[in-house]
Amino acid sequence: MSQLTIDLPDTLHQTLNNIAHYESSSVNQYIVYALSIHVATAYDVKPIFDSSVINQKGSFNNLLRSLGSESLENVQSILNERVEDVPENELSPEILDKLSKKIYSSMN
Repeated sequence: MSQLTIDLPDTLHQTLNNIAHYESSSVNQYIVYALSIHVATAYDVKPIFDSSVINQKGSFNNLLRSLGSESLENVQSILNERVEDVPENELSPEILDKLSKKIYSSMN
């Protein structure tokens, strides 16, 4: 188990003490319980209705139509004009490698 030290306003600390006492648990147990409930409800998987998916696809297709299209040659020309940024000195090759891997993995 991990440990975490946090600063609480006195009123919040007292409220947690009171609730924990009422629940016959320690403040630590109550905080873990309360955080678990909050995190579980915050990241609940909710169903998406078919009508929402259809509307989203329609909006996306409208966006694509409004953007138009470019030829492969024009896209390649634009990409060739890009300027590569030089990373800051604090970013070691190891950090850049980790960051690149994290970005790549989030795209898949």
